[in-house]
Amino acid sequence: MRIICGLIATLALGGCAAAEGVAREEPKADAACFATSLTKQLACVHKLEDVASLAQKDGYAVEVSGAYLQRINGTYLMSRTESGDPPHVVLDSGQLSPGQLDFGLAPLYRWPVIAIGYYTSSDVKAPVVEGAAGTLHLRRIGYVSGKSRSGTTESPYRPIIRRELAARESGQPTVLVALASTPDALEGLKESTAQCEGWSLDEAAATEFFARAEERAQLIPGEASVCFVDGLIEADGARWGFVIYPDGSATWKRDHGMRYWHCGADCAELLPGF
Repeated sequence: MRIICGLIATLALGGCAAAEGVAREEPKADAACFATSLTKQLACVHKLEDVASLAQKDGYAVEVSGAYLQRINGTYLMSRTESGDPPHVVLDSGQLSPGQLDFGLAPLYRWPVIAIGYYTSSDVKAPVVEGAAGTLHLRRIGYVSGKSRSGTTESPYRPIIRRELAARESGQPTVLVALASTPDALEGLKESTAQCEGWSLDEAAATEFFARAEERAQLIPGEASVCFVDGLIEADGARWGFVIYPDGSATWKRDHGMRYWHCGADCAELLPGF
């Protein structure tokens, strides 16, 4: 039996322990359907490459297994392979409960995931991401244990937890997770990713950016850009969501609070294309 693990989700079909006593076998080539306590209706297991053929099943609960999480222009998608081979299905996480995404989707970038939700193909002609094969409106998501990103066997959450503990011990602002709006170009979607390709900061570089940046009373307007790096930072005893833009401006957001930052020449080597 394949075990699905993750701090962010205990899936209806089974987390690190099978929920409802349901044992899930590896999906066959054809769709396997099962009753799920998540939706109270039939859900069907599909490989990602078969999802685009589900137009006649719009509105049904669907489980997509073993696809890889990707990102383009700030939007998360699933691709057939880690390197981003098509097809691509957009993920709508708007109806996930906050408790399911303690660290957001970013830690699962390029990990094989299992996702349950409602598939819609109505946006194929005008999708959020041009060339994508519809949208999966998420209700549950987790990573597939026993598989890994680029040979990594460690849980995607362990490095984040280590950084969080170190931040609390040192008292210094520390970026827990950071991901570019478009980390890599995706096959079949390259035209829409080219402008942000190569614009990225890892957690260490983002932490250094804020160490050098000055807090401002308001955001300094800069050149509009779809390129950015966002994620979570531990600072002042709290966790904030942050965004860094290529012009050196940045924001922190938590609940209803907002803080503004800017870093000029001191951050030139940290910001590609600054």
